[in-house]
Amino acid sequence: MATATTGYTGSGYVTGLTAAGARVIRTVNLPSAATAAVTLRYANGTGATQRLSVYANGVKSGQISLPPGSGWLTQSRNLALRAGLNLVGYQFDAGDTGNVALDNVTVAGGAALAERGATVPYTGYEAENGSTNGTVLGPDRTYRTLASESSGRRAVRLDNAGKHVQFTLTRPASGIVVRYSIPDNAAGTGSTAPLAVYAGGAKIKDLPLTSAYSWVYGNYPFPNDPALGGAHRFFDEVRATLPTLAEGTVLRLQNETSTPITVDLADTEVVPPAFAAPVNSVDITAYGATSGSGDDTAAINAAVAAAKSQGRSVWIPAGTFDLTSRVEVAGVTIRGAGMWHTTVRGNNGRGGFYAVGGNVQLADFTFAGDVRYRDPDAIVTTDGVNLNTASEEANRNDPLSNTRVEQSVLRNTGDDALAMWSKNASVSNSAFTFNTATLPMLANTSAIYGGNGNRIEDNLFSDTVYTAAGVTVSTWHGALPFSGTTVVQRNTLTRTGGWNNDWNSSQGAVWIYAEGRDITAPVLLKDLTVTDSTYQGLLLSWQKTISNLTLDHVTFNGAGTHGIDLNAAGSATFTYVTVTGAASGGLNNPSGYTIIRGPGNSGF
Repeated sequence: MATATTGYTGSGYVTGLTAAGARVIRTVNLPSAATAAVTLRYANGTGATQRLSVYANGVKSGQISLPPGSGWLTQSRNLALRAGLNLVGYQFDAGDTGNVALDNVTVAGGAALAERGATVPYTGYEAENGSTNGTVLGPDRTYRTLASESSGRRAVRLDNAGKHVQFTLTRPASGIVVRYSIPDNAAGTGSTAPLAVYAGGAKIKDLPLTSAYSWVYGNYPFPNDPALGGAHRFFDEVRATLPTLAEGTVLRLQNETSTPITVDLADTEVVPPAFAAPVNSVDITAYGATSGSGDDTAAINAAVAAAKSQGRSVWIPAGTFDLTSRVEVAGVTIRGAGMWHTTVRGNNGRGGFYAVGGNVQLADFTFAGDVRYRDPDAIVTTDGVNLNTASEEANRNDPLSNTRVEQSVLRNTGDDALAMWSKNASVSNSAFTFNTATLPMLANTSAIYGGNGNRIEDNLFSDTVYTAAGVTVSTWHGALPFSGTTVVQRNTLTRTGGWNNDWNSSQGAVWIYAEGRDITAPVLLKDLTVTDSTYQGLLLSWQKTISNLTLDHVTFNGAGTHGIDLNAAGSATFTYVTVTGAASGGLNNPSGYTIIRGPGNSGF
């Protein structure tokens, strides 16, 4: 980021667009699909017109010419954009000249993004806030209970036929996602039940529910064996399209069986039309893939190979296609007709796309895995996203840098929702920004394990369950040391933190954990709102040194134990940090940790 040319609109501007592959990508929001004028603010003091390639949602739409001049200039181009989120990119490709500074992108008729968390197209309805003749569960955070794994720690149980929960649509809808739980069978292989959907009193359809992909048992790594007892991970999700329903429609979810059905929440949205195939793409059906017919692995592999050799993208049309082993991808884009229209299914714990090189794009389809237990390939990572350098291949110490995960929603993951893990080399200059993460069944909504100059910013985190924090900064799991400044700022944490039965100890909503190594590189916690923490608001552990820690404008509002719990050596600076509503008091400092108190602190 540069700042030498004055008059920029944000905290700086971008330079370095001087080599092939250099690019800038911005996320923009549009209320409805349209061909919109997209204006780029730039500086070009070279004395000659420069050119960059323009991309909309990963698809190249041509070049933009940027004439020279003094100060900041603007140039517009019409782009076909979707309703909701879009990616607008400017990239140095073959035939481009670059060598300009880029300041900002604006879209005519654009809408603001959410200030924190992901900007989403759907409206969420919590079951406990609806009208119901069922049984409201919770609030309860007791591990291995249905309520503890529910959004907001509350849900509605529909015990038998006639029990229902309903809500009034506040926006039109033609698609629904329901988070639910039904009992498992004695063998652990899964039971099934329908859940009826009514609109305005008329039945629309049944949603097919199954317990096959939920319900694990015992202790880590939580196999699928009911004989072990200790059931947990109760919930799964189902989705379906609906007839277009107007705002104000009463939508009812009703049990019409003797099987108890627990409903946690429903998300509804208007399903967009299927996307068209990009120009010059390779269609997997041309290589033998057939929707719903069985194994399409060979056909998809052949299409990927052809696309790579020809410099084209891969197209997966609307339909359902099946993989029985993973497809290796490098230097190829794979696109579908949209997440509601194109589905790629795994089989018996196998399948998926595996990036073995750079320049990979996967977009606009649903991948529906077929994993019924935690560890199908002797790889224990079940995170939502894990940016790591943990390759077990010989002589592999590949670094990972300049990676950004944004505008994503992560729910019901098996482990960390978002993690960076510097194992064999540092993850550096990477960020989790503007994401919403909730209800990981184990571990944290976000974590950074070692690394150089990484960030967690502008996210919403909630409802962690077990061995869990909202944000963890740690040298655990054999992580390399921290370097640079690790930044955690402008995040909201709600009902986070957890307990570990093996350790017989708790984890705070914000957990700085010096496990294998001290943490002495700078860590900044700034502009955090930490609410209703299950145990501590902030925990430093465990009996190693944590220094160069700064807390600036952090609010801890409600904690099950202490607001701040310090079990480490070292020192930290606290400025404008407030603690209220901590059940065991604002501060616990048994290790004599050094607190450097700046202005504006209270409650500890």
